Parts: sequence; C-alpha cells; structure tokens
Amino acid sequence: MSCPRFVSRTARLLAPLLTTALLLAGCDGDLITSDTCGVGTNEGGSDVPGALLVDLRATQGTFNFRYETRSAKDRMQVFYEGKALFDSGCVAETRDVDLTYGPGVGTTVEVRVTPNCDGTPMTSWKFDVACPEAPSVAVTKVTQTNGPEPKEPSDEPRR
Repeated sequence: MSCPRFVSRTARLLAPLLTTALLLAGCDGDLITSDTCGVGTNEGGSDVPGALLVDLRATQGTFNFRYETRSAKDRMQVFYEGKALFDSGCVAETRDVDLTYGPGVGTTVEVRVTPNCDGTPMTSWKFDVACPEAPSVAVTKVTQTNGPEPKEPSDEPRR
C-alpha cells in the first residue's frame, strides 16, 4: 500500500522558507508532510490522497480529532505507531472523536485522507488534531505508622 500525500496549511504557508524541512519520507518512498497538534485546520479538495504526520508532543494521551467531509464522501484514518486508532469509513459527515493512544515510543500520529472514496468528483474536506490532554494524576497522602509513637528519652538509668 502506498502512503498518500498532501500539503498541510502550515506547509503551504512556510513552503518558501522550509520546504525540505517539512517533507518527510513516507512508506514506499512517497512524501508526506509534518505538522504540530493544535495549529489549526488542514483542508483539501483535490482527488489526490494525502497523509500528514502530526506531532502530539507526548507518547500517550487522549486527543480530539475533528473532521468534515462535506457532501462528497471521503475516508479519514488515524494511526499511531502503525496501529489504527480510527477509521471513518467512506462518509460525508462532520464528527468529533476523542482518540486514546500509547503508551509508546513515538509522539506522532498519521492522518490519512482518501478523497472521493466512492468515486464522486469535486470533494472538499478538512480536519483538526487537538493536542492531547495532560493525563490526570491522583495524589494520595500516605501516613506510615509502625507501632506506638516513640517515647522521649528518660533520665532514669537502664537496668
């Protein structure tokens, strides 16, 4: 299977300055772009499939994935370390999904877009990847006791 490709909003804005820095080698030698969570909407309208690596800045957590495939059906997929986290199927819808990933080694998820998955021309889609919520940490106060409280030393001699 070949990785699709497209150019994110950030890549289009920074292309004159950082073209080679934003392009990463994908599977089968294709090029995919890179972005950071929480930077805004990635959108497209071509019939060319695409993939975007999104840095979540953490090796585990829960993040919100929001997508809109509008009237022409498209397919959205999200992967972490090769494992599928989400697959919309071939749909025309707007949806918010909270996705949990990790623990793992990497900090990036891959979003793959397959436009016009049912052959309908003139697609238009967009998606947002929010940064993960910080994991909640429960704090418990522990008091250790090992028997009665120690007595103060006395002046009496020991026998």
